[in-house]
Amino acid sequence: MVLNSGYKEFMFGFIKKVVDTVGPRESGGAEEKRAGLMLEEELKKYCDSTAKEDATYHPRAFVGFIPYAMIAIYLSIVFFWVNPLISSILCAAALAVTLTEFGRYIEVVDLLFPKRVGTNVYGRIKPKEEIKQTVVFSGHLDSAYQFNVWAWFKGYWGVIITALAIVNALFVLVISLIRMVTMEGPFWSFNFGNYMSLIASGGVYRYLWYIMVAVGVVTLPMLFFLNRRSVPGAADNMSGIAISLGVAKYLDDEKKKGGFVPKKTEVLIMGVTGEEAGLRGMRRWLDRHEEEMKEHPYMLINIDTVFDFEAMGVIEKEVSIGAKHDPELVDMIYNIAAKDLGYKFKRTDLPFGATDAAEWSRRGHRATNMLAAPFDSGLPPNYHTFLDTYDKIDARSLEAMLDICITFLKKIDSQV
Repeated sequence: MVLNSGYKEFMFGFIKKVVDTVGPRESGGAEEKRAGLMLEEELKKYCDSTAKEDATYHPRAFVGFIPYAMIAIYLSIVFFWVNPLISSILCAAALAVTLTEFGRYIEVVDLLFPKRVGTNVYGRIKPKEEIKQTVVFSGHLDSAYQFNVWAWFKGYWGVIITALAIVNALFVLVISLIRMVTMEGPFWSFNFGNYMSLIASGGVYRYLWYIMVAVGVVTLPMLFFLNRRSVPGAADNMSGIAISLGVAKYLDDEKKKGGFVPKKTEVLIMGVTGEEAGLRGMRRWLDRHEEEMKEHPYMLINIDTVFDFEAMGVIEKEVSIGAKHDPELVDMIYNIAAKDLGYKFKRTDLPFGATDAAEWSRRGHRATNMLAAPFDSGLPPNYHTFLDTYDKIDARSLEAMLDICITFLKKIDSQV
C-alpha cells in the first residue's frame, strides 16, 4: 500500500457530508448542482485549476418511457384479435424505444421529456514538465431514481421481470405478424363486438394469446418501474467521486512534502452530471473536448459503485451497450491490484447497464471502469434503491481503490 493513514477517513467523510447535507441528487437537479459545488470547493484546495461546464439533456427520457412502452404492449395484446397490424406497430415501437434508449443509451425520445441543465465539474493538476498524456479519474455526481421493480424483487428477479417484458413484446410482435399474414379477411378492424367468439375460435392462436396475457400479468409491476424520487446514492456514486477526490488530495500532499508529482502526466479529476440519465453528461463533455483530446493521449479511469471490499474488480466489457474497454488498461489495473498490491480483485463484464467509461470506449478512447460491488451474485439490495446509504460502504474498499489509482498513475507516468 502506497498510502499513509487518513485517506480512508477523508473519503468516507466526504461521502457522508454530501449525503447528509445534500441527500439524493436527481440528474440535472438543484441537489446535484450543490454536490458539484461541494466537489469544486474541495478541488480548489488540491488542483491547479478548476472548471464547470453546463450540459443540457432530458434526464427522465432514459427510463421515463418504460410505463408508456408497457401500455403499448398491453394495448397490442388487446388488439391482437381484431387488428394485428395495430398490435405489430405498437410492439415494434415499444421494442425500438426500449432497445435504443434503455439498451444502447441512444437519445431517441428525449425531446418528449422535460429539459434540464446539469454541470460537469473538474480540476486539472499539471505535471512538472510538458504534458505528454492526460489521465482522467472520474465519478458521477447524480444518484439514480429508485428502480421499484429491482427494489421489490431481490436478486436477479427484478432483472428477469424486466427481461420478460421485453421478450413478451417480441413474442406479441412475431405472433401478430404471423396472424396478419395468415388470417382470412381484413386484418384492419376496430370491431370488438365478436371479441369473445374470436378468442374461442382462435385455434392455436388462442393458446399463444393466453401466454401473452399470462406474461403481461407477471410483468404488471413494470408499469411502476420508476420511482419519482432519487436514492441517496452513497455507493452509486459518491464513492467514485470521493476516490477521485482522494487522488487530488494525495498528489497535493505529496507535492507539499516533496514526494511524487507526475512528471509528464496531466491529471483531471471529474465529477460528471447525468450518468444516471443515460451517460448524457459525459457525452456532452466529450462533444466539447474531443478536438483537444487529439493533442496528446487521454485515458479514463472511471470509478463507479464502490462498497464491497470482497468484490473489487475492473470491467473488460459492458455488454448491453456494446463497449469493450482498452485491454492494456484493464491488464495494467488488474496486475497492479491483484499481483503488485495483493488485493482480491477480478476482471469482470457488466451484462446490463453502463458506466461513463462506455461512452469513451465506444468512441475509440482508452478507458475502463473500476467497481466494488457483487453484481455476479445478483443485484445488490442497495443498487438503485433507497438502501444506497453510506453505512453499506466498507471504507477499506475506498482505500484500496485509491491505492490502485495512485499506483497506476505512478506506473503510467513512468512509461512516458
